[in-house]
Amino acid sequence: STVAPSTYWRSQEQGESVAIQFDGEHVVSSMRYYGGIGDGRFVVDLVQSDGSSVYTADVDQEYGNMYKWEEAELLGSATGVVITTSTPDVWLIETAFYDSDGQIIPVVSTSETVATQDEKSSGTNLVDEQSLIPENPTFMDEMYFDEIYHARTAYEHINGLEYYETTHPPLGKLFIAAGISIFGMNPFGWRIVGTIFGIMMIPLMYLFGKRIFKSTRYAFIGAFLLSFECMHFVQTRIATIDVYGVFFIILMFYFMYRYYTTSYYSQPLKSSIIPLGLCGLAFGLGIASKWIGLYSGAGLAILFFMSLYNRFKEYKTANGLLQTDQYGEDEYLLSVREKFKPAAIKTLLWAVLFFIVIPIAIYIASYIPIFLAKEGNYAFSDLWEMQLFMFNYHSFLTATHPFSSQWWSWPFVARPIWYYANYSLQEGYQSSIAAFGNVAVWWAGFVSVVALLINTAKTKLTSDTGKLVIIVALACSFLPWVLVTRATFIYHYFASVPFIILATVYVIRFIETKYGRYKWVVKVYLIVVLLVFVFFYPAMSGMQVPDWYAQIQQIMASWHFYLQ
Repeated sequence: STVAPSTYWRSQEQGESVAIQFDGEHVVSSMRYYGGIGDGRFVVDLVQSDGSSVYTADVDQEYGNMYKWEEAELLGSATGVVITTSTPDVWLIETAFYDSDGQIIPVVSTSETVATQDEKSSGTNLVDEQSLIPENPTFMDEMYFDEIYHARTAYEHINGLEYYETTHPPLGKLFIAAGISIFGMNPFGWRIVGTIFGIMMIPLMYLFGKRIFKSTRYAFIGAFLLSFECMHFVQTRIATIDVYGVFFIILMFYFMYRYYTTSYYSQPLKSSIIPLGLCGLAFGLGIASKWIGLYSGAGLAILFFMSLYNRFKEYKTANGLLQTDQYGEDEYLLSVREKFKPAAIKTLLWAVLFFIVIPIAIYIASYIPIFLAKEGNYAFSDLWEMQLFMFNYHSFLTATHPFSSQWWSWPFVARPIWYYANYSLQEGYQSSIAAFGNVAVWWAGFVSVVALLINTAKTKLTSDTGKLVIIVALACSFLPWVLVTRATFIYHYFASVPFIILATVYVIRFIETKYGRYKWVVKVYLIVVLLVFVFFYPAMSGMQVPDWYAQIQQIMASWHFYLQ
């Protein structure tokens, strides 16, 4: 939805209240409310015209229910309602009261007993956007899963509020905030930028495949597999930060591949410095979005120093050949000997700028909105404490989760994670969103990675730059999770998916090159990938389906996509 209630009543003191007057006496059955960033408690009193209370309900505004439509049961004949805060920190954006026929009761007036401190806050805002109340709220009208952390924090950045989500760097939330600033605090606003990044991954994969395989056919296959990859679809439609980290990981390895395949012996130094600089920029944006970029940074360092070592070996070879009579006057070899030291020193200095100075500057700059916030009172001196908190949180978290899964199970899609379920559908129908992989992509990817590793054991890894980059990128995206002891989830495999796809394309190219008559098998495989995507589309999109269709998608016992 591109619209949602936005004006609000925010109470930060106990005992503040708002009186809401109906257009007459009604039998009230329930209250529906849309809460903002609050974690307090309030009392709802149904009152008669003389002010006497006929029914009282205590309502907890839990932080996990923000920007969601919640209901509180009421029962009584009343001419109005009084909402009173029993604790501080109550934030209500819109409320509605329903009669015994399920119709919204018209309101004629509101009044505040105590004005709130927030100049944008007013009791009249509780009932000023009744036309925006959905008849049957779904994920299209409200937050789900970790959007309550990341989209909430994006809103806090925009409005200078105290920063809530502190377990990841700010940049991913700032991307979300950009969408909210343009389109408003509604589901479209907080999801659109992530979706655009997800869309941009497709041409990026095409370019990466074209660069590695030198073929539009194999570039298309790589882009096709990512387009119809279920995890990619789900993770780029939800307002969490993974999409930004993964996008920049693909981008940084794309530019590192470009750098690795250039040589300052045969090209101007600038030709290699430009992709190196763009790689460093992507690295900085990646780590400022999510720390998984640091894992990939280790892979970038491996590839960078391997490239320098290759240049050094060429230099040593050139020196040796120049000492012989046959090559003593070879212009290219003389050029290699002359260029190596100054070019290597300049490259190292540029690398310090690109991979240390600029990423640190980007990372620190991403915290500026926090330091400038009106609430929270953060100072630059708190920056290091924030990093220690993040490290300790991810290192020592002991919380459990019913949909957590271990790293070794991810390639087999053994344990999807359930994000959303609609509990208000008519009997016989289901609607859910779960994050999992397209089994035709992930299972083939696992086999392809194994085949690539076996092939590497028989040949020299450095003999094929494409294979080298794929293996290093995959190892740095996946293997660090082996060491993580806290609860992990299948979506942590998302950063590995682009590289298992490239591994699959690598194997496809090998098969087609060696057994050209089996090209039809590849076409069948792509059709299977598409059909798997279509078959599971309801389980990853929230589409309403009948119970029988929900049941046939539960192919494995550990797959829980729907209400049981």
